[in-house]
Amino acid sequence: MYHFFKSVAFVAITGMALVGCQKEELNIADNPANGGNSQKANTVAVVSERASVTSNFTVDGVVGNYKGEINQVKMNGENKASVSDRTVKITKNSNNKFNLTVDGFSVGKMPANLYINVEGITLNSDGTFSGRFNKGVSLLLTNYPAIINGKFFKSGNDTKIEFTLQSYGRYLIFKKFTASVHFDSY
Repeated sequence: MYHFFKSVAFVAITGMALVGCQKEELNIADNPANGGNSQKANTVAVVSERASVTSNFTVDGVVGNYKGEINQVKMNGENKASVSDRTVKITKNSNNKFNLTVDGFSVGKMPANLYINVEGITLNSDGTFSGRFNKGVSLLLTNYPAIINGKFFKSGNDTKIEFTLQSYGRYLIFKKFTASVHFDSY
């Protein structure tokens, strides 16, 4: 005969992980198979872990300046030297869109500095972003297309950014170029 059924549920939230634990005990008394003695016949423990880590990046949360390095620089298929100590500026464009700018820097033997100014990039809640823009790179007062792909991420308590930007076009009327750079924040 069953005297009682005991069920205990514990839920502990630690950091951002959700851990649920349930323990059930079944007590049996006066069981003819064991001479009528009361004893614990069965114990079952179920442990379930489900990560509830959901980064929720917002434009307001990523606005700011990010110091870092422009690396993996390629110009017309040739690797070029990295450009250290650069600042990426993120400003708000609208609720889920931001602008990304980098002051002028020189790559290879380009006749002038390149400027990055991509406006209206959509920020996904997981921190990722990508897009193709008619303009976003400037060289010698001419705008060129920008293709960007990147993400914001947490490193300790800090928000960081990394992205790859590609561009192509002609400068000085006859000089064709393709360029790509990668940015990592320190």
